[in-house]
Amino acid sequence: MERNGVRGSISTVNILIGFYEGSEDLQNCIGLIKKWGLRMTGYTYKCLVQAYLRSRNTEKGFGVYLEMKKKGHMLDIFAYNMLLDALVKDSEVDDAYKVFEDMKRKHCEPDEYTYTIMIRMTGKIGKP
Repeated sequence: MERNGVRGSISTVNILIGFYEGSEDLQNCIGLIKKWGLRMTGYTYKCLVQAYLRSRNTEKGFGVYLEMKKKGHMLDIFAYNMLLDALVKDSEVDDAYKVFEDMKRKHCEPDEYTYTIMIRMTGKIGKP
């Protein structure tokens, strides 16, 4: 692309993030955002959160979630559930509860899977 003088778009980066999830090339994808002078969209943040979670890097996924939250973006129900599930599996109960509360504040209605995750979390910590 670049050899032909074509600058990529944020859509190009989103596709690359999905393609390279879990690999070192993911950092190169993030570098393209700066290189091409692009702005991350809510969808780009969602792609990054999912890429980190699929590669079992909950800490980075949660970090991207916090960054996107600061910038006023929100996840959809699928990505919220994915993040909640990863946090619960990693025993990050306080963070999972904060994400669940944020989800409700942002009017993203929890679904059956969300509640299943939260029930599993409650069982994990031994509290009703």
